[in-house]
Amino acid sequence: FNCFLEADQRLPMMYIDDCIRGTIEFLEADTEQLKCRTYNLGAIDFTPQQQYEVLKAKIPELEIVYKPDFRVDIAKTWPRSLDSSDAEKDWGWKHEFTLEKMSDIMLKHIQLRADKGDLK
Repeated sequence: FNCFLEADQRLPMMYIDDCIRGTIEFLEADTEQLKCRTYNLGAIDFTPQQQYEVLKAKIPELEIVYKPDFRVDIAKTWPRSLDSSDAEKDWGWKHEFTLEKMSDIMLKHIQLRADKGDLK
């Protein structure tokens, strides 16, 4: 696998199910609880190297080559993580998907696509 980021480029990520659930929880929260006009919904943050290590444990033959390109400059403008402490405090936000859980789901879907012949 060729990665266009540097091995240690930390970025915030969120599995889509957490994003949807967090948005619904915000919309359904008692307005008396909401102390802010806007909220960050933080989840996980990790580096390409950390993602590789999780995947390598499941796919021993997996190899990664780091080939940073113009996208690394874009990634460097992103925050390394998001502070969701206000959402946690005001309505109890907590993400459910870890890097490991997200990776398992990703691999399952890749395998399903491969089984159908959808991967090229």
